[in-house]
Amino acid sequence: GECHPCKTKQCRKCNSNVITCDECEDKYYLFIIPGGKKDKKCLPVCPKGTYKNGKNCTPCSLHCNKCKSKIPCNECVQPYVLHLGKCVSNCKTGYVKVNGKCVPCNDKKCVDCDGNNLAKCNKCKKPLYWFNFKCVPKCPKGYILVGSKCMPCSKNCHLCQKINTCKICKKGFYLYKEKCYPKCPQGTNPV
Repeated sequence: GECHPCKTKQCRKCNSNVITCDECEDKYYLFIIPGGKKDKKCLPVCPKGTYKNGKNCTPCSLHCNKCKSKIPCNECVQPYVLHLGKCVSNCKTGYVKVNGKCVPCNDKKCVDCDGNNLAKCNKCKKPLYWFNFKCVPKCPKGYILVGSKCMPCSKNCHLCQKINTCKICKKGFYLYKEKCYPKCPQGTNPV
């Protein structure tokens, strides 16, 4: 028989066809080139999306760019976001995307919050209502429920049943045609 050098550079052992490498030289890692052909290369560093696993470069989990083992992932391929060690297309309810990671909102009753201020809630879990970036069981006096948000009644109004209309004015104001005035309009008297 004859001895033939392996075709792959830095290859220590190759199979009988000398094309396919089975083991790399020291300080090199066996990497299977993606694309179905199962071609292999010996590399000094495992490429993105793979990790050192013994003498091999093993692929990270799906859509993962950086990992030290199959799970958890440390960084996802754009546009995916990292949620509890996995790459997902969107953050789950109660989480918001911050620097490529899903981070929980400060308030557990919050469905969606501001990525720059996790305490600032944008939407609440039912049956709660949104009020000044917080979740409340009912709207405070001077506010009316519109959809799932507590919106302010008209100016100087203490109690309203519809937005821009008033039922009871704040102390020192007078109700006239569903609006509050500091004094009764001309042609009317306080009762």
